[in-house]
Amino acid sequence: MSDPFFGGQIRAQHILQTISAAGWPTSVISVFEGQNFSEPTLPEVNDRLIDAETRAYLMQDGMQPDLDLGDAVLRSAALRDQIIADLEHADSEILLLEHPWLWAVAKEYLKKTDRQPIIIYSSYNNEMQLCRELQALNPTPHSDAVNARMKTLEMEVLTAADAVICVSQEDADSYVALGFEGDTLVAPNGVSPMRQMGGLDYWAKELQGTQCATFIGSYHLPNATGLLEMLEPGLQGLKPDMHINVLGDVCRLLDTIGNHGRARTTIFPRLSLFGKVDRPTINTFVELSRVILLPIVSGGGTNLKTAEALYSGKPILGTTKAFRGFENFMDRDNVHICDDPAEYVATLEQLLTSAPKPTKLELDRAQLLWSATMNGLDTFLGFLTAKHIGRLTKDTGIDLTEVATDGWGTVDGAGLLWSLDVRSVFEMPVSVGSENLRVRFEFGLFNPTNEKRMIKITSPNLDEPLFEDHVGSESNIVDVVIPTLNEQDVTIVFEIDRLVSPSDHGSPDTRHLGTFVRGLRSSEQ
Repeated sequence: MSDPFFGGQIRAQHILQTISAAGWPTSVISVFEGQNFSEPTLPEVNDRLIDAETRAYLMQDGMQPDLDLGDAVLRSAALRDQIIADLEHADSEILLLEHPWLWAVAKEYLKKTDRQPIIIYSSYNNEMQLCRELQALNPTPHSDAVNARMKTLEMEVLTAADAVICVSQEDADSYVALGFEGDTLVAPNGVSPMRQMGGLDYWAKELQGTQCATFIGSYHLPNATGLLEMLEPGLQGLKPDMHINVLGDVCRLLDTIGNHGRARTTIFPRLSLFGKVDRPTINTFVELSRVILLPIVSGGGTNLKTAEALYSGKPILGTTKAFRGFENFMDRDNVHICDDPAEYVATLEQLLTSAPKPTKLELDRAQLLWSATMNGLDTFLGFLTAKHIGRLTKDTGIDLTEVATDGWGTVDGAGLLWSLDVRSVFEMPVSVGSENLRVRFEFGLFNPTNEKRMIKITSPNLDEPLFEDHVGSESNIVDVVIPTLNEQDVTIVFEIDRLVSPSDHGSPDTRHLGTFVRGLRSSEQ
């Protein structure tokens, strides 16, 4: 979304921005329902709107709009074929799934393509666990079937995935306990630098003379049930000038499930429900609040609102569950943790009565920014790509010794082919009539001191170098399409400014080494 509002949308946007800023070419496919998400999306996103047939299927009794989305898309030939065409056009080496919902469609694509992309499951929750909790909160005759379908789906994705990106170590550990054996990155939720205010003067005047707390939540059942459960003892003890401002679509849920029975007289008179408001208005309410409430007692993943509350520096009244993924902040002076409802309400009264204490935040704030929480994503993708370089296409690969002509040694025990001259050459055979040769390989150099050296990789068939830069100890990947020009071979030339001997650094190896190459693969086009 161009203007993301919900936590999942915000996280997805920052994952995309981080990957793109690091130089990874990206193609994004977004499947959504127009009546719920009508804002314009980003220009690089392929929007695929759920059609009437798909929507009708999802609206059947017992269906779940997220869980059953993939199966619903497969039932619509037009929508299915469009998404698969998008995937085929992208021809990506990494397939990153935001949530597991479209796995059924991804499987159909994988059957058709010659690619064997790296599959990354970008998890926002342990969906099996969250589903069980949600079905327990709102049981129906279909609950057992829903839980079973969710378990089947997420386990299928975990079995197929090469890697998982999780929001918390708790979620990562839960997947390992379920048998996941791939690579894992924990990238917590974060915040963007704040804060543009909206209507500050107006709301300061409106709230003048009151001591208020603020709760912000989306249309997510644990948000509403958590607030009602933690305030269950009632708010009769609050002074007349004390109340709770509630922002977000959680207000619709509270109207539906909470405004009746005992809560109607003990809780709701002290709640001011403002509904969905824009980000600047949220920032204003946070600024004017005495305390931020995080009454989370169920649900999975981590909460974006926890990061935002911490960043604000305001007093926070939360639960242990609300600080999943943010445990290292729980001992801060402005953080109050209460899991007992009676203690929670009593602490709320104290915080609204007492004057707020200033909090020094600058050092801690940096840890909460998206730029910090997503900091490992680029390296993680590079690691996965290098690790799986030998399986990115379904061809058989190339024996390095068969195409290494001038300047190369032999392949060592680690599978590396080393150049023994400042100039070394590959001669890549191609079939008569082939127009292009796609070549992919990993390369690096022997560099115990990490002193950067110039590497240049060229082909006579191309005007520009395949690679030209100063390189340290890191590995690099070249993925390039070279026109064959109707020749029998494609020549690739490696040049390095100087060689280094391991013997100069305490090794018995007396060779003078330059560039290494690993995982060379090619496919004709």
